[in-house]
Amino acid sequence: NPCFDWSWYLAVDMQCFLVIPILSFLYYKNKRLGVFSTCFVTAACIGVGIWVCFHFKENANILIRSADGVINEFYRKPYTRAPTYMIGVLFGFLYLEYKANQKDKRENNFVGKLTKSVQGSKYVQGGFYVFGLGFIAAALYANFKTLKHPTNWTLAENALYVALSRFIFTSGLAMFFLPNLLGVRNFFSWLMGGTFWSPLARVVYAVYLVHPMILFFLVSSMQTYVTVTGTSMWFAVCANITVSFFFG
Repeated sequence: NPCFDWSWYLAVDMQCFLVIPILSFLYYKNKRLGVFSTCFVTAACIGVGIWVCFHFKENANILIRSADGVINEFYRKPYTRAPTYMIGVLFGFLYLEYKANQKDKRENNFVGKLTKSVQGSKYVQGGFYVFGLGFIAAALYANFKTLKHPTNWTLAENALYVALSRFIFTSGLAMFFLPNLLGVRNFFSWLMGGTFWSPLARVVYAVYLVHPMILFFLVSSMQTYVTVTGTSMWFAVCANITVSFFFG
């Protein structure tokens, strides 16, 4: 009966972080080796996650997911959280190359050509924004049908969604902000780079610590069943975020 059960994430975050010096060293010695090693870790962890979901017959419907097996062997394990972490590592490598290109005036490598293409075409920028939002929407809403009818999906569909949804969501975020990472200045760069985020950024760790308490209080005080609709879930998310920041 742990009193601070959600602190598992701190351990997982640290375990993922400990891999970065190894990947960074490989990238420093050989850029291709560093990128390949990061991609290999990503693919291997995704494969393990899919196998775990198959083994425990995981369900994409969060309301009827199997409990102990998936929670202990999938949800809280560093090897299933690592793929999204590795996207951040790859973006770090890409940004280092972009800054080196800016400093040395290089344009003939992959990142240089990508930068030139993105900065020189509104259509390319729009493509990244559209595909990024598409990936995010797919991760959020692809399982909506199984929330209404849990038996509609096969075991393979359930396992693949659960194992890949977080990776797909993070990939969408990466694609969406790639143009801004490569020097495009527009509304999105202004929005995400605004100083008005600073006060919220200072308390976000406290928000992480208190938000499960807010959710537990809400759920335990309910006297009726929860009606799951897209609208009700969005209102619940916005309300819980607001209250968590207030108490955080």
